[in-house]
This record gives sequence, structure tokens and C-alpha cells, in this order.
Amino acid sequence: MIRVQPSVGNIFSIIGLCILVSYTGWLWRETTKSSIVLTADNQYPDFFAINVTATETSIKGVLKDKFITPKAVHYATNDTTFYDNPHIISYPDDGKSPWDITALHGKSINGTDKLILSDNVKIYEPAGPQNNDTWITTSWLVVYPKQNYAETDKPVTFIEPDLTVNSIGMRVYFKEKRIELLKQARGVYDETKTPKK
Repeated sequence: MIRVQPSVGNIFSIIGLCILVSYTGWLWRETTKSSIVLTADNQYPDFFAINVTATETSIKGVLKDKFITPKAVHYATNDTTFYDNPHIISYPDDGKSPWDITALHGKSINGTDKLILSDNVKIYEPAGPQNNDTWITTSWLVVYPKQNYAETDKPVTFIEPDLTVNSIGMRVYFKEKRIELLKQARGVYDETKTPKK
């Protein structure tokens, strides 16, 4: 029988080879596990932003809209973004008071084509030469920014200093400063709260 005496160098080589084979086996197992590939079909965010303020101006540089949110999370599917506490300020072309719109939650689809606001949606229009302070509340509002239009089929409360109207459904034409209450509109007029002129 022939005995081979391993040298110290051979022992380190064998140990190194064992480590390399073990590492290769571990690496192969890890890379062949079912991994998640982020594509447009997955429901994982592709980016997020914190403390967002976005503005839109006209060709002449006049402020049209301002959008503020503490958090936005974007998903590639349908180019959808979710917002916490979205706040929209929409400035009319004629320089009148802006519309102020807030909600607890928001979701935009196809970029900014459609914005859905939900939970404690509030619209405020400050008093102007032809209107009193106006507050509108609802639970759900769909805004179409490019059309300067919004709508809901949910219950709505419309409040001015001397008038409160409850309705089901509403259409808002921001540019025209026009509001349509759609169904079952019932109001209470309180002349004691009418502003004195």
C-alpha cells in the first residue's frame, strides 16, 4: 500500500476548492429560486416621492394648478399613482379666487387624465364679487384636470354662509365656476346668516 502524505499547500487547495464548490452550489440555488421580476404587470411600485409640490403653468407662465401631497407611490400598471392627503389648488384664467380641493386619499390613472379623490373630500371657493364663501363636501370625487371638470354620484353637502343644500351627485365645471347638484337636492336657507352689504 502506498501512502501519500498531503502537504500543507495541498490541504489549503482542497479546502479552498471545497469552499468554492459550496459557494457555487449555494449561489446556484439562490439564483434559481422563483424570483420576482418587476414588470408592468406586477403590483409593486416602481417609484415613490415624498413632500411633492407640482405646478402647472400656461404658455405665458401664469400659474394654472398646484398639486401638493406628502407622499406619492407610482405603479407602472395603468400609470397609476396613489397619494396621501392630496391638495389641489386650481387657479381660474380670469384671475379670480382659486378652487381649493383636499382629500385624505387620491389615485391618478393614466398619468393625470383622471384623479380619484376619496374620504373627506372638500372643495372650497373663497368669496368673490359674484359669490359667497362656498364649501362642498363629499366622500368621493373624480376629477378630470384637462377638462377642468369633476363629478361624483355620492352624497354632497353644499354650504354657503346662509345656505346648506344636500344632494346626491354633483358636477363641477371649474373654469366656468359652475356647480350642478344632480338629484334629491334639499336646502335650508338661514337669512340671519346672510352677509350684510
